[in-house]
Amino acid sequence: MNKMTNSFILILIILATFAELKAMNVTSFEPHKLTVLEDGPAAFQARLKLIRKAKKFINMEYYILQRDISSQILIEELIKKSKKGVKVRILLDNYPLKFTNFYAAYFKKYKIELKYYNTNTLVKTKIYNYRNHRKVLSIDGLEAIIGGRNIGKEYFELSNKFNFYDRDLLVQGSIVRYIDQSFNFFWEHKLSVKPVKIKIPLRRTRKYTDTDDNIHFKRSLAKAKNFFNFQANRKLIDKTKIKLRKIGNKQFNSYQTFICNKTQFVTDGPGRKKSASILGPFLVTELKNANTHILMETPYFITLNSDKKLFSTILKKNVDVRLLTNSLRATDAIHVNTVFDARIGYYIKKGLKAYAFTGQSLEKKNLLYTNSDKKPIFGIHSKTYIIDEKKSMVGTLNFDPRSKNLNAELAIICHENKELAALLTKNIEKRMKKSVEIDRHKEYLKKLAPELRASFLKKFLTGLVYLPSLVFDELL
Repeated sequence: MNKMTNSFILILIILATFAELKAMNVTSFEPHKLTVLEDGPAAFQARLKLIRKAKKFINMEYYILQRDISSQILIEELIKKSKKGVKVRILLDNYPLKFTNFYAAYFKKYKIELKYYNTNTLVKTKIYNYRNHRKVLSIDGLEAIIGGRNIGKEYFELSNKFNFYDRDLLVQGSIVRYIDQSFNFFWEHKLSVKPVKIKIPLRRTRKYTDTDDNIHFKRSLAKAKNFFNFQANRKLIDKTKIKLRKIGNKQFNSYQTFICNKTQFVTDGPGRKKSASILGPFLVTELKNANTHILMETPYFITLNSDKKLFSTILKKNVDVRLLTNSLRATDAIHVNTVFDARIGYYIKKGLKAYAFTGQSLEKKNLLYTNSDKKPIFGIHSKTYIIDEKKSMVGTLNFDPRSKNLNAELAIICHENKELAALLTKNIEKRMKKSVEIDRHKEYLKKLAPELRASFLKKFLTGLVYLPSLVFDELL
């Protein structure tokens, strides 16, 4: 068998109706390097290093890109690369959009291409709900970071109030070309549009300078100008970079890089026609085929009737199923926790073991927020599924109807690698030590120390959203 034939065998590609849906399921039998980015500072440093290594192009795709110190540092680095001739493209979902058209002019000035995904309003309810929840940073078709983290200080343990424990994978190998190809599918899709040029408000009255339109226009221009004025914020930028470098590099250098000889990349397609939604059904099939163990870590666990059948089938086979998710105190989505709390008893009765993260820091001391007298609350945000102690899936897919049926999601799966699965299990179990096992009758709530219980406000809001959340569960 010649070398060319071998190279074709090494990459198996399945595209769900090639021309239209652009959903992708790729399996490579070439060795790939996978590094688990467990800690926020290390995950930030990995992104910074990736950007600095780029020589040809950088593709960046995120559901959320906050306007804060973390994005300011990364965007300044992107500008430096663009000035050196590296092609930089940024694709942002339009729903939680922070970088509006007022900021677009600055990206254009620095020759960074920017697009917004799905700018439809609630008037078009059906298509409006098709969000792009993927998170990708890739360079030169060689390396990529994918996983649960958006870009914002709370994802890198920089917030004094609330941070996420999350997880990414640094992927090195030929499959990155297909991650880039999927980026291109989204970039070129009709739902991805260029920013609209901002219009100066019309002079309708003599009191033009006091009109709401003009005030908003001037404020928005000023905010955009201030964000890109890196020198004005140089002291904070440099101070934050030093802290992140000190902690992040130490964390990153302690990580083990795994060789995966069967690496799979699965992503939904843009536009979100039902047949373009392949990652949700893929996960269901993988769970259904489990023989001995399932370990799930997901910030949101919302189940429908089909999930009852799924887990009933799995648990009847005596598969050991463990779940780590957020408590009410640790969650950033009260409405999701409301549905979880109402339904988890059924699964516990069937034999599932569920653990609620209490919001405590895993470390005794973190230098990133030492200026705060009060320690921040932490929440789980990673999306990791480990099957039979040898198959690991890390990506953007929450276990909820929105991720499985509405959002565009992606994941990397490493097959037949017990060492990687063992590390991920160890990391999740470390978080479980700061969690409580949930019982059917919610007796665990009474055992929680007062400081680990949800605030009165959260409890009050839970009561308000209880019925609407149960009614509209398929949109959560």
